[in-house]
Formats: sequence, structure tokens, C-alpha cells
Amino acid sequence: MFDYAVARTLFRVPTDALLARLAADRELVIVARPSLMLHFHYMWTTSGAARGDFWELALGTASSEKLPAIGKLIGPPPRPNSPRPRPTLKCSCPH
Repeated sequence: MFDYAVARTLFRVPTDALLARLAADRELVIVARPSLMLHFHYMWTTSGAARGDFWELALGTASSEKLPAIGKLIGPPPRPNSPRPRPTLKCSCPH
């Protein structure tokens, strides 16, 4: 519950504000890592088909000179444990 609350209250801000917050408090990336992972998951699932908002944040954290290395690794790969839509299979056999 704590990690979700931190993700909602501290991280659901515009990307530039979040990057500035993380840069200003380098330890926040380590202390609130589970919350940051929840926020990246939220960005992945809500930013549309192109996932532009997610990639803006992921690339912003990866390219930041002010973040510790551990903070740069949270966002780039999509979460492998995220549920993915299953492809629709069509039967090609005669009925």
C-alpha cells in the first residue's frame, strides 16, 4: 500500500517535474524503487498504443546525468510480468 501511495502522490506528475524531483533527491530512486516501478507500469499501460509518455520518461531517466545508474535501469524494458493481450487465433480449417 505504501509503494502505491508514493507512486500516486510523488510520481504522477508531468515527466519534466518527475525527472527534476529524481535529480534533486538521488536517494529517492533507491528508497522508492518499488513505487517508481509501479509508476513506470502505470505509464506503460495508460500512454496509448505508441506509449509516447512511457518512452519520454524512460529515455529521460536513461539519459539523465544526475540520476544514479540504478535509476536508469527501471524503465527501459517493458515489464515482462505485465499481462499482454493474447493474439486472436482464427481457425483456418473447414468447419
